[in-house]
Amino acid sequence: MSHTLLDQRKEREVGAPEQIVLHSLQENVGKFVSGTSLARKVSASRTGVWNIVQYLIDLGYGIEARTKRGYRLVSARNRLTPPELWGYLPLFFSRSVHCFNTLTSTHELARRLALEGAPEGTLVIAEYQSQGKGRSGRVWHAPLGHSLLLSVLVDFPEGFPLHQLPITLALASQRATGLSLAWPNDLVVGKKKAGGVLLTLLSGERSSKVIFSLGLNVWGDPNDYPMGLTGKVETMEHAGLVDGDSRVRPHLLGKWCNALLETLSELEDNPKAQLKAWQDALVGRGEKVRWIEQDGERREGLFLGGDEGGKGKVDVDGEIVSLSAVETPLFVRVG
Repeated sequence: MSHTLLDQRKEREVGAPEQIVLHSLQENVGKFVSGTSLARKVSASRTGVWNIVQYLIDLGYGIEARTKRGYRLVSARNRLTPPELWGYLPLFFSRSVHCFNTLTSTHELARRLALEGAPEGTLVIAEYQSQGKGRSGRVWHAPLGHSLLLSVLVDFPEGFPLHQLPITLALASQRATGLSLAWPNDLVVGKKKAGGVLLTLLSGERSSKVIFSLGLNVWGDPNDYPMGLTGKVETMEHAGLVDGDSRVRPHLLGKWCNALLETLSELEDNPKAQLKAWQDALVGRGEKVRWIEQDGERREGLFLGGDEGGKGKVDVDGEIVSLSAVETPLFVRVG
């Protein structure tokens, strides 16, 4: 890829030179790599290499510099930083990238940036969220550095079928991850949750801004999650879907961004076909489910699938009930 990536937090354009220097150091962890060899690889002066190394240090990489020996990476901790992401992101999502080690919520920051006039394609990503947003106001739990936690901003013109965007987001996420899709917005392995999506619409006079968010459990042991989630969550690594390679998360991020753009294009071209694809992708049809109504009433029935409006259809003693994701604070597959 020939485009650059704009690291908004450091006000720096990131491209191939930063990626090459970082990868060269990562391939030789604990060993010195000469400034001359790095300069040759990136077609830059040794001063230019020094500037790149200083940028990497500012991002939190532990790099030691020694005269006449060069540079060495002290540790190869996996991080989601602009140089790691360069080459994986489509141009649309490379224009304004905000990477954080810790953040209250990528979704909330993306919302604030949107209200402040951030350009479409803005990407917010974090290694850890102290108040990650889940459905119905619940907190999304994810151990530091083990997940993919991100939000993106996309603009839509007047007349675009915005009502179907939750379906588009869910389908794009299922396609990108290879996980199963459970109503209303869960990415699952069996009945265990490995990810989820969230959407917020900010309407304007002639256009609308939409925040799409993804939370994905990539690495780690499900037993490391809070006790209340034991037996309810899964990670892609634990399920055998990915390994510990440092490129797994940037690769998944790139796949998700591209899948979102492709699925949005599908929505514009053929919304009915996309609705059918979403309905076919939903798992759990014929299973017993339980849910809680907004007034607190607990109910159960047999899940039938999704309807044309994105609602869940449930058979309750012969009566077909439609459930809105917004108005159903808790929905569980039980058998």
